[in-house]
Amino acid sequence: MLNDYLDRAMQYGNAIFYGVTLVGGTIMLIFSSWLWWHYTYLNPQNVFYAAINNNLIINGVTKHSVSQNNSGKLDQYDRINLGATNLVKSEATATQTGPDLQSKVITESIGTPDANFARYTVVETNQKSALNTPLNFTKVINQWSKEELGTGGEGSFANAIFDVVPFAHLAAKPRQEVMKSIKDNKVYDTDFSAVKKERKNGRLYYTYAVSVAPDKYINLLKQVDGLMGLNQLKNLDPSQYQGAQAIKLKLTVDARGHQLESATNNGNGQTSSYSGWGANSPVQLPENTVSKAELQAKLNTILSGQ
Repeated sequence: MLNDYLDRAMQYGNAIFYGVTLVGGTIMLIFSSWLWWHYTYLNPQNVFYAAINNNLIINGVTKHSVSQNNSGKLDQYDRINLGATNLVKSEATATQTGPDLQSKVITESIGTPDANFARYTVVETNQKSALNTPLNFTKVINQWSKEELGTGGEGSFANAIFDVVPFAHLAAKPRQEVMKSIKDNKVYDTDFSAVKKERKNGRLYYTYAVSVAPDKYINLLKQVDGLMGLNQLKNLDPSQYQGAQAIKLKLTVDARGHQLESATNNGNGQTSSYSGWGANSPVQLPENTVSKAELQAKLNTILSGQ
């Protein structure tokens, strides 16, 4: 009887021991995960560089840019496709609101590494022709133009992907090379201790004040351009920008998603926001086109009233 009692007590003690060990291990695992989440995954410096890294592995993204001054506003959407197809489809609305001249022009464009396609879809203005007659833009509306860029051409595709933080579709090794260059050369000079944290719609965002030396930035863009095999910036010389005034930026990042949410250039006031990460939709290139020069000549004829 005593032996049975002792055996049961031992078994009960073992159960308690293993139970306490299991619970303790689970608690330690949860605590370790919490520490990693808050002090590693959400660390402002780690979040910042993870967001830049994620910009370099995209298939698609939509960029919405707005710039405005006393005379007007430019509102533009760029839908960027990268990877199997490299192109950007854009729609820009330019409005002029001066005391004497009011106008609204909407353009649609498709940019590839080799060519620019563009057309006017809406032209509205109170401007009169040289003969003081109303302007009729029917002959240029929805007429696609095509501009061949040639080697090292900088077109709408390059303007869209070479943003304040470039967009690219790079494999792991070249992406690591780019990230190493960014960190070693301190392309994005940031005080990570002064990051602003805020919540919007239930999500946590970090906003960074960033200073960028133009020559370092151009070197970065040329590196990305070369690794993607695009050669869009072949003729750009970083040495021409040495000593130029630093570009002051405000970059806001989704802390949990590690994705760039918006960027503001303090110099020109342009703000861009980003959405549709990973979206890549097919785009049909126009077949019936005229040259850019021919479309411009038609527009000049209309403006002159002839």
